[in-house]
Amino acid sequence: MKLDEFVKSTLVQIAAGVRDANSEFKLSALGAQANPTNGARRSGSSVLAESVSNLHPITFDVAVTVDSSNST
Repeated sequence: MKLDEFVKSTLVQIAAGVRDANSEFKLSALGAQANPTNGARRSGSSVLAESVSNLHPITFDVAVTVDSSNST
């Protein structure tokens, strides 16, 4: 897979995951929201909450490996 295809596919899957998580949050009445758009702004590497309480960044540790075998 070419790098641009990998990046595109990864970002599309992340966006779909955020959308699906928000749908689950609404159904379960947890009061949570992934990637809230109201009241949050960036300051350097931190996210500041203005009207959103308990805003926490989420990080993932992801590794990419390459297999150079010639199998099809």
